[in-house]
Amino acid sequence: MTGVDRSPEMIRQACEEAPANAYNRTALDWMISGCGLPVSLLLRWLRGGRRAPVGMPMEDSAMHWGEVRRGARSLLPGCRYRRRLLWRYTAVWDKPEEGGP
Repeated sequence: MTGVDRSPEMIRQACEEAPANAYNRTALDWMISGCGLPVSLLLRWLRGGRRAPVGMPMEDSAMHWGEVRRGARSLLPGCRYRRRLLWRYTAVWDKPEEGGP
C-alpha cells in the first residue's frame, strides 16, 4: 500500500489523536489564555449565559500547549502551528511539491 493509498487512513488517525483543547503549563500559557477571558465572558453574556451548545461533550485535556505543538509538528512536519483566541489553535500544513526538498 503506498502513501497515497493510505493518506485517508493517516488523516483519520491524526484527527482521532488530535486533542480538542490543551491545558496551561507555563506563565506564557496563562497570559495568552487570560487574553481570551474577557472575550469569552462577553460572548457568554451575549448568548444569555450559555457556555456551550447543550449536549456538547467536554473533556479535560491530558496535554499542555507545548505537547500539542510538538505532536502537531511530529504528525505534520513543517506545519505552522498558531494559538488562537478562546483557547483554540490551528495547524496548517502544505503538501510538499514533487521533487521538492
